[in-house]
Amino acid sequence: MDYIFNDYNDRDIDVIKKQLNTENIHITGIIERCSWNYPSIIMLYPVREGDYKNSEKKINFKSLSTLIWLTCPYMNRRIHELESMGYIEKISGFIGNENEFESKMKFSHAHYFFLRKKVFRHYLGDVSSLDENTRLFETGIGGVGNISNIKCLHIHYAHYRICEENVVGRITCDLLSREINCKERICDYDSR
Repeated sequence: MDYIFNDYNDRDIDVIKKQLNTENIHITGIIERCSWNYPSIIMLYPVREGDYKNSEKKINFKSLSTLIWLTCPYMNRRIHELESMGYIEKISGFIGNENEFESKMKFSHAHYFFLRKKVFRHYLGDVSSLDENTRLFETGIGGVGNISNIKCLHIHYAHYRICEENVVGRITCDLLSREINCKERICDYDSR
């Protein structure tokens, strides 16, 4: 599947601004929508704000390191609850004791690496080994320096939605009983 796309409209942007409580939204597309058809996972635009019209585009390191973003307030809240109960450490310990899961996570980091590189090339051109931007490609999911570490469950869950090998994301989804859609249409901002 090609994740470099522009399948969103102004209403989607308005919803995402409200979901994330910010006016500063720069996306390249919507990866997943919830059952109510609201954006739930987006791909960030990897070019720094204001540089997209210049001939020499500058990389937005934060957007490219955390390329995939969970916007769904329902899932963000539920995953935050897991994190506050210590599940980052619990999942990390569990995976560290299982070679098969460690192997799947290495694959997941490789998938994220190649996705990031594809997006980088699409928007910013090729990167040489002498380029200062290569340090970006030395990091794992969410920009972690050591791929044995888990930065947060949110980004792993979002990545799991496009890469089923992401064990951290799958465990997170399983801990939530795979209930990934709210019942009360939280993002139905127009009717409030």
